[in-house]
Amino acid sequence: MNQRSLLTFLLAALTRAHANDETNLEEFCDLTPDGTQRTCIESTEFNGERCFYTKVPQCAGNNAPLVFDIHGYKSCPFYHSYYSGWLEQADKDCFVVVLPLGTTDPSISGSTCWGLPGGLIDDTQSFTSDSCCCDQVTDNDDVAFLRQVAAVLSRDIPIETSNDVTIDTKRIYMAGHSNGCMASTAMASTQSDLVAAVGCHSGTAVTPFPDTYSPTPILMVHGTADIVVGYDINLVLGADTDLVLFGVQTAYKLISQINGCNELEEKVTLSNDTNNVTEYRSTSCTNNANVVLYAIDGVGHFPYTSAEILDLNEVGTVPTKIDTTQLAWDFMKVYSSEATPELIVYEKNSAPVSAAPVTAEPVSAAPSASTSASPSSSSEAASVFLIMITVVLLKWHERW
Repeated sequence: MNQRSLLTFLLAALTRAHANDETNLEEFCDLTPDGTQRTCIESTEFNGERCFYTKVPQCAGNNAPLVFDIHGYKSCPFYHSYYSGWLEQADKDCFVVVLPLGTTDPSISGSTCWGLPGGLIDDTQSFTSDSCCCDQVTDNDDVAFLRQVAAVLSRDIPIETSNDVTIDTKRIYMAGHSNGCMASTAMASTQSDLVAAVGCHSGTAVTPFPDTYSPTPILMVHGTADIVVGYDINLVLGADTDLVLFGVQTAYKLISQINGCNELEEKVTLSNDTNNVTEYRSTSCTNNANVVLYAIDGVGHFPYTSAEILDLNEVGTVPTKIDTTQLAWDFMKVYSSEATPELIVYEKNSAPVSAAPVTAEPVSAAPSASTSASPSSSSEAASVFLIMITVVLLKWHERW
């Protein structure tokens, strides 16, 4: 059994061990996902220091696409990477993938999260989506942070790879799970000049689409048995709150209208070997910005094939047998932005700098972007993690 397989097994055991208590995996959020490099930045665009993890596959070259894989509420890049599949997809298709870390400031939220502005109104004018999912939303810090990540990587990757790898800034894509999917759709709505397409899982739309919005292709994958982010109901979370999240069916219809789509196709696929799926596809849209919803029958909040290995599937749901990460990539990869987005790196105590690729002699990473935990040290972090998990498992075993 290789190290990653062993880690997957141990993570599954840890998930089962804590299935009935309130422990989550945020304590491991400082660990580095396999094959990635940790970078932390400060900017005038957001508060404090924020970090992200980047994988540049060996096969990546000039004009490589950049995919954001954004974790969900109470999660983090390390744990998220074991079920989302985007690190493996990057190796297969030679794009750069970045896993940003959400807000960890306890004054904003008690759990890792993405704080996204609400206010999106459904077509019946009956519901208005609230912000989600931090306890507080602070001036779109998370949206600004994600844009800065794109700017910093577009500037620094050519330098760090001696121009062997550059980013095609017309092919920047947003993926993510749950709260991370909401972040993806929020980036599409507010940063449509940057986002070429979205392909995300188990989320919805909460952020309004401004007048400056340029229709952007969006695909969402959702389990019909998802009770965390509803499939066909506008979900109110908790008995003592008025927090409203649109069901993904509502979000799909709204985005289709906003994108100016004129045709709707509905295709049902029944299978004894994989899953029964209904594909809703809105086409003839402005900018050719199609909108697609893959509804997978009986699947819960984790519509990924690795969810079964990690024991993430909820009781009463069925496992996902379709490679939905490949599905999302196949949708996104055909799209590119019409114009090159303007990416400016806003560093603290420095003048704004264009993120246009640099062709100078290779130098070390910019001082404002502190890098650590190279792929080799990632193995060291994984070894430490193995020890920590073993201790947890031993204690769990003693309880039983």
